[in-house]
Amino acid sequence: MNEPLSVKITNTERIIWEGTAEAVSSENKDGPFDILPEHANFLTLVSNKPIMIHHAKGSQEFLFKQAIVYVFSDKVSVYVEE
Repeated sequence: MNEPLSVKITNTERIIWEGTAEAVSSENKDGPFDILPEHANFLTLVSNKPIMIHHAKGSQEFLFKQAIVYVFSDKVSVYVEE
């Protein structure tokens, strides 16, 4: 079984959300995407679209003006402008 993703959402001042997740979903200019464990390294810009964090206790939705989503070695970093 795959290990969960490690996810951190931050802005310039604080950590907005941090934890583990089974998947992260959103949409960029090319369309919807899902990030699952063992995902390829990935970098994208998300503008005014929800970012969904799917974890063991359910799902949480975040909406930001802009967000950079960076995936490397099962770590998902989301840098946001609120």
